[in-house]
Amino acid sequence: HQACIPGPFQGDFAGSSWNATALFASKAHRQRPKMRKTIQVASKHDFLVIQEAHCLEGRADALQLPAEVIAFWSDCTAKAAGIGILLKRDFLSRFNAVVKSRDWIEIIPGYVAILKLHGPEGNLDIFCCYYPTGDSTSPAHRQDVSQIIGQHIAAQEEVPTILCGDFNFV
Repeated sequence: HQACIPGPFQGDFAGSSWNATALFASKAHRQRPKMRKTIQVASKHDFLVIQEAHCLEGRADALQLPAEVIAFWSDCTAKAAGIGILLKRDFLSRFNAVVKSRDWIEIIPGYVAILKLHGPEGNLDIFCCYYPTGDSTSPAHRQDVSQIIGQHIAAQEEVPTILCGDFNFV
């Protein structure tokens, strides 16, 4: 077990964010190209944040990730939202082991989640956000989502926050 350094993460990283628009589509001919792109983008970055995956429980199993990549998902419906984070294992090795029940927090399932990383190089929070659209029947109003996120952002002198997502603003 590695020691935790209190304070912000001091290391370098490369991250990306992508609105996959139905990554887990039920029709295979629509899903395959998106799966290829997901793996291609994930292979070039330490982490990839995905929005609008349309993932249901068990659907993420359809994404056969390379051995060097691990994923965390927050499911929603087959037609809306769904978010996730794919991370390279070598990037995660710079932190203490992630305990999903403690470190992957689904703030608004399918819409907002945070991965809390702690380790010898410091602490880092990665948010994945998919703001509801104007006509959405999401669990929270758009204005409320920002307030809810704000309640979960730590002081920057303690933990840098990476906030990625589709905010559905023009």
